[in-house]
Amino acid sequence: MGEIIKGKPVGDALSEVLKGECEALVKDGIQPKLAILRVGAKPNDLSYEKGALKKCDTIGIKAEVTELPEGTTQEEYIEALEKLNKDSSVNGILTFRGTIVLLFIRLHNAKILRISAPFKSIITHLSLFLFLFTSKLVAQA
Repeated sequence: MGEIIKGKPVGDALSEVLKGECEALVKDGIQPKLAILRVGAKPNDLSYEKGALKKCDTIGIKAEVTELPEGTTQEEYIEALEKLNKDSSVNGILTFRGTIVLLFIRLHNAKILRISAPFKSIITHLSLFLFLFTSKLVAQA
């Protein structure tokens, strides 16, 4: 029979590992930074964002939020994404997309992903970001 693993101890252990990796990166002159690009202000997104900001603060990743209004067009979204992508201080981008934006993102996902610099992660889940982010930064160091 398998062993039941509780999430909090595993999450705490992972946070400690990531904190150590971030501290090592800072010592090497690399300040990890997450840009959050959010369309609209849906309560679920705001709650997830709050948790992401707290987690980043806990493990030593700087974070900044760019909020776009719910009626954002595809062009406006891409412009904001390209601006973050060109920012050399940003190592990864976490996106929250409103309902209207989500429709055109699905239709134009390949275009959005082509905008991404190869060393930046454009994702929608913080846990995946943390894994990709630290892996890429450690590889760059």
